[in-house]
Amino acid sequence: GYWFYKDDQAYNLTLHQGPGETQGRNFEINQVHTFGLRGSADPVNQLKLDAEVAFQTGEIADTDDDGGSYLTFTRQTRDRSAWAADVSGEYTFDTVYLPSLGLEWVFFQGEEVAGNSSGNTNRNGKFNAWDGMYRGRFYSAIQDFLGGYQASNLYGTNDPDDTAASTNRNLIKVFGSAKPLDALNVELAWVRALFDEKPIAGRSKHAGDEIDVQLTYSYTEDVKLGLLGAWFLPGRYYDGQTTAANRSNDTATAVAATVSVMF
Repeated sequence: GYWFYKDDQAYNLTLHQGPGETQGRNFEINQVHTFGLRGSADPVNQLKLDAEVAFQTGEIADTDDDGGSYLTFTRQTRDRSAWAADVSGEYTFDTVYLPSLGLEWVFFQGEEVAGNSSGNTNRNGKFNAWDGMYRGRFYSAIQDFLGGYQASNLYGTNDPDDTAASTNRNLIKVFGSAKPLDALNVELAWVRALFDEKPIAGRSKHAGDEIDVQLTYSYTEDVKLGLLGAWFLPGRYYDGQTTAANRSNDTATAVAATVSVMF
């Protein structure tokens, strides 16, 4: 079991403008408590099971009068309530090449469109978006790093309704590995990414698909060579109408080579 706490006094999250607001409401404070439980089991020799579930509470606060006149706009605090889960199983076959096959489901809860849409009158309820406040592991080589519209890094997008990969996601991952040579390990993975809550009503939940291939070669006992290739294909969500001036649904590609030396 675990508990994490984050107090962010410079949150800078902007949600869509609502009735009586001349611009999107900006939340400056984000306080998050994360309570979680995880465990693993080996029911048989070649089968490994893992499960983790976590819940977030806390609040986001807009402390400035920055969305409309003082007659129609007031400061606001919204309570956070969000869930996340990670369940996986992997079976290793006791045959030549030691092939393995695994299946994993990852869930990060998202905020409903009704809580973040222009013209919505019920905007004071609980805030249900998962806060990716820390990263314990990564599930893919590209999709994991998509930052959504408000990201200030390379992986931001032009769609104002897009959300980061660390929240509002359902991931279905099929993965496997094999050792065709004693010194060579091959890993394959396919990941389908779906929005938990559609950022725009009427658009597809399909955020994209990714294929990852990784080769690891043990040149000697102390020297390992690695090669990673990854391809992310944007999903049907990005085929819909967008308010962005420019958008792209081209395939993203990443290639990385590594050398590891142990002394």
